[in-house]
Amino acid sequence: LLASGDSKGHPALREAVAQMLSVSRGMTVSAAEIMITRGSQMGLSLVARALLRPGQLVAVEALGYPHAWQTFRLAGAKLAAVPVDDEGIDVAALARMAAARRLAAVYVTPHHQFPTTVTLSAPRRARLLELAAAHRFIVVEDDYDDAFHYDGRPVMPLASLDRAGVVVYVGTFSKVFAPGLRMGYVVAPPAALDR
Repeated sequence: LLASGDSKGHPALREAVAQMLSVSRGMTVSAAEIMITRGSQMGLSLVARALLRPGQLVAVEALGYPHAWQTFRLAGAKLAAVPVDDEGIDVAALARMAAARRLAAVYVTPHHQFPTTVTLSAPRRARLLELAAAHRFIVVEDDYDDAFHYDGRPVMPLASLDRAGVVVYVGTFSKVFAPGLRMGYVVAPPAALDR
């Protein structure tokens, strides 16, 4: 399916992912907003290399995913840690950082923060999106384990609430189907995917 000649992946597969995200993650996206990748790590790498310039600042969760940090560093980004507590990333600290320094992006794992598994609270989700829109930085949302939830319904991703076009959503099928199946996807505005 990936060898279709379409640089974003097979059109039917992208359409299937769009439908899946609509049903399971509350996202309204078209196939034109989806790029199929060979795993979420490839998706993060493409996002970092296409949307960031060397020297730009990326905020990351103070406890977080070291492979993602390395991906941003390899793209030339400078990283700044933001504390995490029992409600997820500290958006008040992020707001202070954004007021003092120009942020290009923030990388978050809001569904289950890696490695603490804390879920980003609803007020902080709303505030994070407000900050991103006001300061014009990208929110790179890594929804690495969206299929796993233990109590009640899963929390919808930031991307499902994004009205300002600031979220780039990265997901994977590796946790659902099989770890050896390296297939992921990136959801972003078509102009960002073209880059």
